[in-house]
Amino acid sequence: MPKVTKKDTAGPLQEAVGMVIDDEQLPIKPKFSALSAQEQQGGKVEFRRIPVPQNRMTPLKTAWMQLYTPITENLKLDMRMNLKTKKVEIKTTPQTTNPDVLQKAADFVHAFILGKYGWGSRCFGVQNPKPFQTAAPVYGIAD
Repeated sequence: MPKVTKKDTAGPLQEAVGMVIDDEQLPIKPKFSALSAQEQQGGKVEFRRIPVPQNRMTPLKTAWMQLYTPITENLKLDMRMNLKTKKVEIKTTPQTTNPDVLQKAADFVHAFILGKYGWGSRCFGVQNPKPFQTAAPVYGIAD
């Protein structure tokens, strides 16, 4: 292969003559239907496992339908509680349209397990929590 030097490429750029493209000559764009979340991930089923500590099992069981209904109906995910391993398992289905909803559902369940969801504190019967009182300064320490 012959070498190309800078002198050979330093000349002015030549424009292509006679290259007029009409819209009629362009190929027609294909129209595809939207991919499901499984198809976007290459056909693989993705899932998340959220561990549940022992002290949050009873509140989780009492509020299970409040967690289960929006995740399965609105986000089109499968959700189950594995009592043997004490984990909530969430996985995608062919009807899942957005792959991001899996992480959103996992965060939602994890927030409930941590007790940070709004009606989660009511599971313990706390209606009006008392504000923290500041401690009085300690005197008597040698200056």
